Amino acid sequence: MPCFLTQGSFLPSSVQVGVVPSAPSSLVVSASLPNQLSLAWADNSSLEDGFEIERKITGGPTFAVIASTSADIATYTDTSAIAGTSYTYRVRAFTGISYSVYSNEDSATVTSSSGGSSSGGGGGGGGGGGGASVYTAGVVFRGYAYPGSEVTILKDAAVISTVKAGPDALFESSVSGLSGGTYVFSLWSEDKNGVRSITYSFTVSLVPGATTQISGIFLPPTIFSDKQEVKRGGIMKIYGFTTPAANVDVLINSEEELVLQSKSDGNGFWVANLDTLRLEEGSHSARARAAKEASISSFSSVLSFVVGEEDKNRTSVGRCPKKGDFNGDCRVNLQDFSILAYWYRRDSVPSKYDLNSDGKISLQDFSILAYYWTG
Repeated sequence: MPCFLTQGSFLPSSVQVGVVPSAPSSLVVSASLPNQLSLAWADNSSLEDGFEIERKITGGPTFAVIASTSADIATYTDTSAIAGTSYTYRVRAFTGISYSVYSNEDSATVTSSSGGSSSGGGGGGGGGGGGASVYTAGVVFRGYAYPGSEVTILKDAAVISTVKAGPDALFESSVSGLSGGTYVFSLWSEDKNGVRSITYSFTVSLVPGATTQISGIFLPPTIFSDKQEVKRGGIMKIYGFTTPAANVDVLINSEEELVLQSKSDGNGFWVANLDTLRLEEGSHSARARAAKEASISSFSSVLSFVVGEEDKNRTSVGRCPKKGDFNGDCRVNLQDFSILAYWYRRDSVPSKYDLNSDGKISLQDFSILAYYWTG
């Protein structure tokens, strides 16, 4: 499934977008007849080639594949089960060599005479029934942020999920129950010092009855410095967070571009010392990117600083704009303009986009957006 980029966004080649069947659900196992167990589940996929059934003795350590069904067949009868034994089952959909995640597990004991019942309780049904199936879409996000950070995920500028990254900076978030269609997804996070990453945005088309997996996401490093102005010849510390044990390149924008190198520690912290004797007096900027194994992040936000005649400390993280930051990246730019343009002259405008609170999006709202513009 193709992944389309929005204007101003960058999706590194390490990111992979794939589509797998949506997982089956509501698995019910029952001993309705002697010497066999009946399975039924909900088929949530529109593109599976079939379903794979796995079984183990209840309490045992390992599942084993015992059978598969064809597409759209959401029932199975296990006639190889031994009377008096309790079995646990799970099911997953497949298409080609791609598999969904597993269904719920359910158990039942094989009887030698009729009248047995499933330990999983009643309900059942699986296959037939009237009416066409209504399929929804799902999406899974996997990648690197910063150790212990909270990753915010947005769909069309609205937050749909937050997830905490582990100590290794890895995160995974699954969102289901979406309608099929094309959406702009965005992700951002914030490091331990309160410095926010850039917003990582891309457009993906979701297929009903399938789960789109977006893996290899690598949020760029955060970047900050101890000084906003440094006396020429002094040392300025540039630092931030990324995934642990990553190589960080810091690019200094000057007449002759300089590259500083650093490596993050076990907490994801990195620091590079800039000798400003190599720079002329005036305004400069820096940005950083990280590399780990075969993955390379995009560049961080731009950090501006001045080489002058005195030292001025950078005392705190800048605050986000009070209005106009619709996608939550602490900036007001073309992405926010595009969001506001979408609601221009539309009905039922969400209050967060109605900047002057008059119940509609008009030129006055764009004027307010321009006032808070950060670029």
